[in-house]
Amino acid sequence: MPIAVALGLIFLYVVGLSMLPAIGPGGPYGAPVSVEVTYWSIFIGYLVLAVVLAVRRRTSRTGAGLLMAFGIWLLVGGEVCVGVLFQMRQA
Repeated sequence: MPIAVALGLIFLYVVGLSMLPAIGPGGPYGAPVSVEVTYWSIFIGYLVLAVVLAVRRRTSRTGAGLLMAFGIWLLVGGEVCVGVLFQMRQA
């Protein structure tokens, strides 16, 4: 399970950080819908894969690790987002 958590976090942060230049505050304000759909479909595919792996008995620990990685990513990513928004407000 720790390997699944680590691999899940690496995957989610790579996808999340590659999404920032495309649709983030530094990128174009009106990003094309196709760019956003592409990135969101990657996240939804990750969640579907994690749930399917968690439901199957043989791969339940791997799926649980991927779901835990998603939760960690949301918590840590949310803190970063709040920090960035607070800094933008101060400027």
